[in-house]
Amino acid sequence: MTPTVQRILAEQGDPDAVLEELRGENFQDDVSTFVTRDLDEMVSYRTLMHERKHWSTWAQRLSWGVYTLTVVEFIFLAWFGLANKVFGSPVSVRVAEFSFIISGIVFVFCILCAGVMLRCHDKISAYRDKIL
Repeated sequence: MTPTVQRILAEQGDPDAVLEELRGENFQDDVSTFVTRDLDEMVSYRTLMHERKHWSTWAQRLSWGVYTLTVVEFIFLAWFGLANKVFGSPVSVRVAEFSFIISGIVFVFCILCAGVMLRCHDKISAYRDKIL
């Protein structure tokens, strides 16, 4: 790409000359050389962008999982508090088991999200270490 940039700079900003340069065969040869020479880097960059997108997606899911876990715990706390303290009736064992199951499922989901995020982060770090 450097020869193309040098030729464009030599034209002193003439729009027609720049357009002609970008349409020319020299530009296509420069692009072909760049792609051929740096193919591994381009594939690595694509992988990096893919992993970054995955990491963001799982980070969002983790955030929603933590939010859901907090809301579920608050609802069960309020429900158990109302049933036990206000109405004076004990909470049934089935309801308590149900609350633990729901909380456990959301907790396992959060752990899964964190694991996938860690895997994506490791791939991003490996790319960063490769290029630096």
